[in-house]
Amino acid sequence: MNNMNKSIYVPIFFLLFGLVALYFGISERMENRALQQSGIVVSSLDIEGNTDVVINGSHSVREITPKFKTQKGEVLICRATIDKEMQAELSVNPIVKIRYLADNPKVCHVIGSDDSGNSTPFILGIIAILGSLVVLVNRARKKGGDG
Repeated sequence: MNNMNKSIYVPIFFLLFGLVALYFGISERMENRALQQSGIVVSSLDIEGNTDVVINGSHSVREITPKFKTQKGEVLICRATIDKEMQAELSVNPIVKIRYLADNPKVCHVIGSDDSGNSTPFILGIIAILGSLVVLVNRARKKGGDG
């Protein structure tokens, strides 16, 4: 096996990585759209966790895990990252509004939190797929030019 054949595994790996990231990005967007269109809104019961999370050693955010009760009576938790403004509101009124899907209540969102619309997996997927396709096409052209 020559170097050209061995090095083809890297772009194929990134192509597969990109497809997986794109799948998760699209799934997340579809869940967010479903939550917005048909999500059920309830008030939290209580907030179990209320912790600071440090990102990159300097940027600090607060993560909460409020409990909520579904229409079927299940008690679940929903994780969310909140900003300082919402944190101040919680110190006065420790209740948040949660939107969840009736058919899959584990898909939930704390209304007003920073967690909605994260398109990082989608963007990473597109970049990885396009980058690997460019490399594969260039290699195919070089191989075609050599023969």
